[in-house]
Amino acid sequence: MARRGDSGPRPAALVVLVVLASGGASTLFGDSPTDAPPTPLTISGGTRPIGLAEALALADAQSLEGERAGVQTRIARGEEREAVRGWVPSLSASAAISATEGQVQGSFGDFRDVDFRSAAPGATLRLSLNPAEVWFSTATASRRAESVAAQEQAVRRLVLIRAAELYYELVRQNENRRIARLAVEDSGDLFRIADVLLRQGTGRGDDAERARAQLAAAEQRLLDAERRAFVASVNLATALDLDPTIVLAATAGGAQTHTLVAGESDVESILGRALESRPEVAAARRQLDAVRSRRSVDVAGLAAPTVEAFYRQGATGETYADLSGLKNYGVAMSWNLSARGFARVQTTAAREEEARLAIAQVEQVVRADVLGAWSEMLVAASRLEKAREARQAAESTLRISQVRYRNGTSPAIETLLAEQQLQQARLSEVAAVVDYNVAQVRMRAQLGPVAPGDLSGPSGSGPE
Repeated sequence: MARRGDSGPRPAALVVLVVLASGGASTLFGDSPTDAPPTPLTISGGTRPIGLAEALALADAQSLEGERAGVQTRIARGEEREAVRGWVPSLSASAAISATEGQVQGSFGDFRDVDFRSAAPGATLRLSLNPAEVWFSTATASRRAESVAAQEQAVRRLVLIRAAELYYELVRQNENRRIARLAVEDSGDLFRIADVLLRQGTGRGDDAERARAQLAAAEQRLLDAERRAFVASVNLATALDLDPTIVLAATAGGAQTHTLVAGESDVESILGRALESRPEVAAARRQLDAVRSRRSVDVAGLAAPTVEAFYRQGATGETYADLSGLKNYGVAMSWNLSARGFARVQTTAAREEEARLAIAQVEQVVRADVLGAWSEMLVAASRLEKAREARQAAESTLRISQVRYRNGTSPAIETLLAEQQLQQARLSEVAAVVDYNVAQVRMRAQLGPVAPGDLSGPSGSGPE
């Protein structure tokens, strides 16, 4: 059927909705019209086109989850630097004036009464550490920092996945709105034809009323499609920390397929790659290394000696006016054995077992995620192919029905059903395209750390 231009009737209720301008929505099918006028906007923010690459870049740079994960990594790196500086000796200074009165015992055991005062200013340089404990503490802090950094990658991976899903939901709703507008145009064309035929005396009144009802139903579906498109825009804008009053519109090409991962059939190689590359697995393994180092720290605190070297330069005398030089230096070793220390070693051993179980659990989750995403990707590719076949068949059916109705060889109900089937086929194809793209994003994200550019790969027509 011929499409309506700006001169055709417009549903008056549309002007009260906050909707997306049709200029930002992409055209999914090459033979679909693009002359449907945009619906007026009722908010002052206006519209803003946005592409997948930009949405992913904004999510990576501005998400609160990613920012918090980055702060946690900086904290862990700071703790690592603190542990390394445990090798640096501490400098302490002291000065004192003391008085001694009463009976004291000399070094050879004799007792006598004394009454004297002394002054002893001085500075002391003291190095006291357990080398083994400091060594393993540094290793523990380093491995924990690596674990936290891997967790940050895992968080940013989830942020990018969610941003991609919200973007493709915007694409879906933009395309659904465009299809709803086409349905209004088709229904309006059919109603005008039925009305003309009725006035000419060659049509039927029930055909005209059916066409009128079809047009009203299509207009209602368009209103709902406008609402859902606006909600999708608000959700994406909120996730990207943008002004939600500015209506986002997916750029042209948003409804094209994006092939990020080929349809590989070797599941074992995919699983192996994921287990070696996923940041969640790396974080769990580094955490186990950190716990093992922590256990070594506890053992070193019990078994390894603490070495103390000191040097004191000062003076002593009865008054500050009568001082003579004094030097004192030496090296000492000590051990600190305690029941609490032994219990701490046992507790750390249990934590090590917990960390091993955590790795096994994470690997189980990764295997399940990879297999789920892999099967979803294959099914999405097959669904897309079938959806395109169904849409092409529905378009052919509608063209035949339109010709038959104009020639008076079929009732209007046949054309009405064909229009409904075409609209449903178009919606199904849009859903299949979006599902295919989302499946590609999820499959790519299962294979390891991702950057924004990894999830906005080359576009194509998808499986043919």
